[in-house]
Amino acid sequence: MTEEFLHFIWKNKLFYPENITSFKGENVSVISTGIHNYDSGPDFFNAKIKINETLWAGNVEIHVKSSDWEKHNHHTDQAYNNVILHIVEEYDRPVKMESGSEPVTVKLNYNRNLLSDFLGMKSNEGKKLCSGKLEKTDAMVLQSWLDRLLFERIERKSNEILKILENNQNDWEETFYKVLFRNFGFGKNALPFELLANSFSLTLLKKHSGNLPQIEAILFGQSGLPEIYNEKPRYLVSLEKEYFFLKHKYRLKSIDGYLWKFSKTRPVNFPTIRLAFLAKLINDNGSLFSDIIKTDDILQLRELFTVELDGFWKTHYNFTAESLEKTKNLGKEAVNAILINTIVPVKFSYYRYYSEPERAEKILQILDQLPPEENSIITNWKKQGIFAENAAHTQALLQLSNEYCDLKKCFYCNIGYHLLKTGSPSY
Repeated sequence: MTEEFLHFIWKNKLFYPENITSFKGENVSVISTGIHNYDSGPDFFNAKIKINETLWAGNVEIHVKSSDWEKHNHHTDQAYNNVILHIVEEYDRPVKMESGSEPVTVKLNYNRNLLSDFLGMKSNEGKKLCSGKLEKTDAMVLQSWLDRLLFERIERKSNEILKILENNQNDWEETFYKVLFRNFGFGKNALPFELLANSFSLTLLKKHSGNLPQIEAILFGQSGLPEIYNEKPRYLVSLEKEYFFLKHKYRLKSIDGYLWKFSKTRPVNFPTIRLAFLAKLINDNGSLFSDIIKTDDILQLRELFTVELDGFWKTHYNFTAESLEKTKNLGKEAVNAILINTIVPVKFSYYRYYSEPERAEKILQILDQLPPEENSIITNWKKQGIFAENAAHTQALLQLSNEYCDLKKCFYCNIGYHLLKTGSPSY
């Protein structure tokens, strides 16, 4: 038995509401369970409880044992003086509030199978509560939950973007490029790309717009990558010479080149190639952010990332290993990833910042038009019988896995709640 379980029972009204009587004989009727509080203070705020013939509005506190009230020092805390109901599983002794009054204390009656399912879930490490049960989940319940999960995920990303915006003095263009740089790392190299973006300003790069060798010199020089190569081809010698001048001119300091990861990475995703693409994007389109904000059309947004490498990078994936000459462009999969992880969250945040909720909601429709992402998490959901139809679904499933399944928060998941309520789980 845990407080978490009792919270779940109370919040979702999975107790029997009839004939609730306090340990002192008062008749208790629940009008409203209140709002779950995840911060300090009582567990639920603004509940409405009828005790005998009087309607009370106030807070609710939940413990396994009544003595936990004193164990948690609530008897000395004025914040608990407005508790109108104390819910416990075991009444081992009476307790008092800081005011000297004794809180009305009750034990809830509920289906004991819920408790066994809860304990079963906790004892089955690595096993989802819904394993083998998803076919019993109502399609409308599932779709509604996926919609909410998508919004949770995009809102979390948006909050992070707005924090970056604040740190950059509300400069949206600078913020966009910092987000773009991080996502160009595609997970494995996200950190060095983020450190790189923070090592100089976009204003500095734009001073050299139209001069690709200088932009490449700044990006590669600041990455620290040239320093890890002992063999220096002509291109790298020229790049380092250019960077040496710019480094002293702008007093730049590079990041550690050994932060970058090449192992278990396809050549087309090597950090060197990704940096070359970024340099080309910045050089060829000095108004990229403005162009992105101007349109919500997916085809026009795709066109903005139509970029092809030339020169040295047509025959190389890194500074030393020469390859067959091949046209290198941002493939469809890479552009989709940029749209999903950068363009949609940034535009959503932009519209949210300027109080345009309808446009913010509409931009999410781009995810409905993009194919589902492919990764190990989505593959696992396929094995469970959940098949994503588009990127909106995969983003929702990523949120579900990362924020609920992996953290064993089955009781906060609508699927878990539905299965428990209908009595589907068994161990």
